[in-house]
Amino acid sequence: EKEGKGSLKKGSFPIDKQRELIQRVISAFGFDLYAGRLDTSPHPFTEVVGLNDVRITTRYDEADPFQALLAAMHECGHALYDLNIPKEFFGLPIGDGASAGMHEGQARFWENIVGRSLPFLTFLKPILDSTFPSLSEMSVVDIWKKLNTVRRSLIRVSSDEITYNLHIIVRFELEEAMINERLSIEDLPYAWDEKMNEYLGIRPDNHRNGVLQDIHWASGHFGYFPSYMLGNIYAGQIYWKLKENLPDLDKMVSEGNFKAILEWFKENIYSKGKFFEPLEMIKAVTRENLSPSYLVRYLEEKFLRNPIKR
Repeated sequence: EKEGKGSLKKGSFPIDKQRELIQRVISAFGFDLYAGRLDTSPHPFTEVVGLNDVRITTRYDEADPFQALLAAMHECGHALYDLNIPKEFFGLPIGDGASAGMHEGQARFWENIVGRSLPFLTFLKPILDSTFPSLSEMSVVDIWKKLNTVRRSLIRVSSDEITYNLHIIVRFELEEAMINERLSIEDLPYAWDEKMNEYLGIRPDNHRNGVLQDIHWASGHFGYFPSYMLGNIYAGQIYWKLKENLPDLDKMVSEGNFKAILEWFKENIYSKGKFFEPLEMIKAVTRENLSPSYLVRYLEEKFLRNPIKR
């Protein structure tokens, strides 16, 4: 990507300033910094430490402030879910989210459906300009294009909303083959490279950018990757119901008013804890069975029918 209007300059974006920006954003979303922390780690994550104590992390790139911001908004979505499950549920089987997929749905909602939207970037622009004056030459539309460019990439967590699901398919098919003993661990790195070429048309140049980029398998979290795609599907379906219930949603977001969104989630999702199975939950919230059609509709409207010219 060339330098100039609509792209990031090679100048430095100090980590302390990025942290300041992120804290302002997640506080606006409703994350209570007295009930949690924002820290740094190589792979962003969220950890429930105790009652009213949920920690989140992100990772920084001094050449691009949006990577840390998007990761933090994702983890903030997890934290908002955890912090708003009824306190009386804590320590009980129902004191958790409905499922990993439903949890990822919240994270992907705040990261993508809110965080990459034009209304949110309209709210964010003055904060960005005051934090990083070098970005003032970029318009809201320039930033929107930057965050919504569809391109093939090696790293899942940095991929766009379209190709992200292909990264998940790669992992699911390899995982299923390993579990059913059709693929050995020794052959996994090479099988990874082949799958990346098959689905995304690119090959990793090293294992760090390939099979070793995620912590899930090394941590024993087999079967988790599909939760991300399920999360996208949950987020898409919940988004349309939210828009139906909050007709002024875009206006609220552009003004930095996220309170009504958080209250809606509290009432319809967070307050239920793990009382419902995820498919029961999505039906209770949207009055429909789970369907990928809403996610497809959202992506088509954003990437195919959006009046913004790329």
